[in-house]
Amino acid sequence: AGDGWDAVNAVYDNPPESTEQVIHPDAYPDEEPVAVAVPDRSNDRYERFDLERETNTLGEATIYAMFWANDVVPENHSTYDYDQRLSAGGGGDTVVPYRGTDGEDAYVWRSTWDSTADAREFLAGYRAVLDEHGARARGDGVYVIESGPYADAFRVVRRGETVTVVNAPTVDDLDAVHARR
Repeated sequence: AGDGWDAVNAVYDNPPESTEQVIHPDAYPDEEPVAVAVPDRSNDRYERFDLERETNTLGEATIYAMFWANDVVPENHSTYDYDQRLSAGGGGDTVVPYRGTDGEDAYVWRSTWDSTADAREFLAGYRAVLDEHGARARGDGVYVIESGPYADAFRVVRRGETVTVVNAPTVDDLDAVHARR
């Protein structure tokens, strides 16, 4: 604010590390993204791939875009605003892709949130995305989309401030990709 070009130069020297820091300037530079680990719980039918990258992160902007593109943003946005409750409050996330022995793809997406309330907001939004695509709840956080471009099985579980989404071609494949613990 009052530092003029020195402040601009300081940001070039230490750029934001996350879209959260761009969307919410008050989070920069102190609120750094959290590294989210996804332990490999796959069996011999699935294996991780694309491990050349240290992390595969979506971030707040992409999470917002997912909600906006699927018509579940609760506010009336005519253009991307990015600052809204379903995607705000993210601490960090990681997506790990898997490939099955039959060539089918799957993934585990784990996100951490600043609070349990933020995790609940995200979970409600994610379930609304599944609903938008005709998902049927099977119980215990499992959903199935029977047809269309997103036809797959999903397990969505919140534990405190962490939400884990497991995606696989069938309900039986969910544990093959990421066994419950």
